[in-house]
Amino acid sequence: MIPIKYRSLLASGAVVTRNLDQSLALYPQAAWEEIAAELAALPLTAREARGFARLMLSGAMEVEIDRQGRINIPAYLRDYAGIKSSVVVAGVGQKLELWAEDRWKAETSAWTDDPEKLAESFSTLGI
Repeated sequence: MIPIKYRSLLASGAVVTRNLDQSLALYPQAAWEEIAAELAALPLTAREARGFARLMLSGAMEVEIDRQGRINIPAYLRDYAGIKSSVVVAGVGQKLELWAEDRWKAETSAWTDDPEKLAESFSTLGI
């Protein structure tokens, strides 16, 4: 179920696809169109670019939110993300990330167990 505060962002359409870290990404339709255009513009000669575009584009599926705020996630995407029951919905920039609860806990413990190490890594990102 999509939290109420995000539903209006997805009212005009949404796309769910594979994300990095074995999670899923749920994009508003307009944001997805921008991402898809950027992926399509990646150089065909770069193997990594082709692989990343395949990861994101080949799994993409348009979804609709029902009256109760639910979406139907295809089985191949649930399998990719390891989603069996509980789902964590995290707002991250222009998208929502959908995580299997156990994977979310493992991912976030990496940040919360050593926040100083995380802060140090920001310097390589220019933050």
